[in-house]
Parts: sequence; C-alpha cells; structure tokens
Amino acid sequence: MRLGVPLEHDIQSLILNYLGVEKFAQVLRKGRLIWEGTGLYIGRHGLWWRNNGGGAKATYTNKSGQTKTRFIKYGVRGAADILGSLRVSGRAAAIEVKRPGEKLDADQIQWRDWWIQEGNGLWAMVTSLQEAQEAVREWVAA
Repeated sequence: MRLGVPLEHDIQSLILNYLGVEKFAQVLRKGRLIWEGTGLYIGRHGLWWRNNGGGAKATYTNKSGQTKTRFIKYGVRGAADILGSLRVSGRAAAIEVKRPGEKLDADQIQWRDWWIQEGNGLWAMVTSLQEAQEAVREWVAA
C-alpha cells in the first residue's frame, strides 16, 4: 500500500484478500483463489469477485485488409466494485469501494437503487477494510 490516502485499488485488494481467507478445499491456492488467475475468491462468507468496468482501444484488420481501431467498453456503468453471493443466505451482495472523502456519482446511485430495490441485493459503500468487514458481519448476522 502506498503512503498517504490509500488508492481505491489498494482498498479493494485488502477487502478481496479478507473475503477469501478460509481454506477448505484442495483446489484452493493458499486458501484464497479458487483457480489461479480467475479472480474468484471464496471464503467463509461466500463467493466474491472483482467487478471490472471500463474500456480499451482495440486494433484489428478487417476482411479487406484495412487496419481499424475501435473502442470497446466492458462492464456496467455504476456497478459496484466487488460482487458476491453470501454463503449463509445465498443473497447477492455488492461492495462499492471509495477513497476517503469521495462520493458516489449519478450512475453509481442509480445502480445502487436498482440493486437494492429490484434485485433485493445487499449493498455497502466502504472506504476501508474495517468498514467492509463490518458490512459483511452485519449481512451474515441478519
């Protein structure tokens, strides 16, 4: 982790490591990843993954031999950073990670409202590992 205010990525990594700490099967690598390189985390509270979104420039050659470039978007705008399924209830859960002092944007608010109201999902915005631990403990105890 870098000095000063932690980056969102650093906070996400801490949370994913926390969520996937329990050893319970031979397929796990050091009790954390299900399959190396998949980005799936399984632990005592459920199955979790990092929900990536964004875009990338792709260059390709079309059938007539011309080189073209296009922008490819992936993910859902506003979707939470970490998604999962709780082991105790099977309910879908979402964790939005922010740096301290940052707020949700309009797309994130819309997605949060949809997730909770239409999807009956659990949702939390956190700025630290400790806040994520509190949210998960609250969800598990409910």
